[in-house]
Amino acid sequence: MNLSPELIGPDAAPGSEMRLRREIDLIDQVAGYYRGQFGRVIDKLNHKAPDASDLQCLRLCVEAVDMILASQRQLAQAVLQLNQRSTTLRAA
Repeated sequence: MNLSPELIGPDAAPGSEMRLRREIDLIDQVAGYYRGQFGRVIDKLNHKAPDASDLQCLRLCVEAVDMILASQRQLAQAVLQLNQRSTTLRAA
């Protein structure tokens, strides 16, 4: 995937695209992992008594939300750093 200049800015520091790509890849990996986990839990809930799966489902939901928030925070920090570098380069 090539990141457009509009996304990282035309004056982005060297390596900025790579850092943003790593953050995006991490978000994709987390989302893929939890989609698989939720798929298995949903399958269990559809085929078994819900009593045995309630705590597992709750735990999975809490973990997924925590990972989503952590990924979003990392992405926000990366974008902020890219923006600060771009601003610094423009000022120079």
